[in-house]
Amino acid sequence: RLFTDIKEGYTLLRENKLISGSMTILIASQIFIATISALSPGYALTVLNINIADASLVIVAPAVIGMIIGSVSVGLIKTGISKNQIINISILFSGLLLTLLSFLSREKLRTHIGFDYFIKVDILQIAVVILFLLGFLNSVITVYANTILQINTDFSNRSRIYGIMISLGGLMLILPVLTAGIFSDLFGVVKVLLAMGTGVVVYSIYKF
Repeated sequence: RLFTDIKEGYTLLRENKLISGSMTILIASQIFIATISALSPGYALTVLNINIADASLVIVAPAVIGMIIGSVSVGLIKTGISKNQIINISILFSGLLLTLLSFLSREKLRTHIGFDYFIKVDILQIAVVILFLLGFLNSVITVYANTILQINTDFSNRSRIYGIMISLGGLMLILPVLTAGIFSDLFGVVKVLLAMGTGVVVYSIYKF
């Protein structure tokens, strides 16, 4: 019976692009959160110049607060834009914010912008705002993706789809996190964040 349920679930995923697309986004969201969490100590030390012990407070806390506010706000905000468009726009801005996060060092601001005003900006405060917005956007993405998933699956298939998603998410979570950790040691956490941000932006443009 178990293998029959799994087979039927995969068949449904192949036949319905809305379901498979939403599940892909939800899994990618989990990987994104785990990867950022894994990179946060190195980012705190090398870019923000704060103690690694404070990384959870400075990096994780704003993102979590953003996710909470985002999940509450989604139901209150009414727009004429479709759920898929909101997801794509949120993914695009997430990629742009992640790219900006990779440039948050005084040396990079001086090199790429060249204005003394930006050198005086409190980098830590900017990072907190960006991380809050990333958490907010991630919450918007996951809420709408879950909504699309539930609308397009009947009750009998829903548990199968979520079971497959949880299994795939668990399997696919390990490699990206390990890869990001290895690459951050080899090339630096800033370059890894820049690559991630660029990849997210390219993906969002492709989805448009």
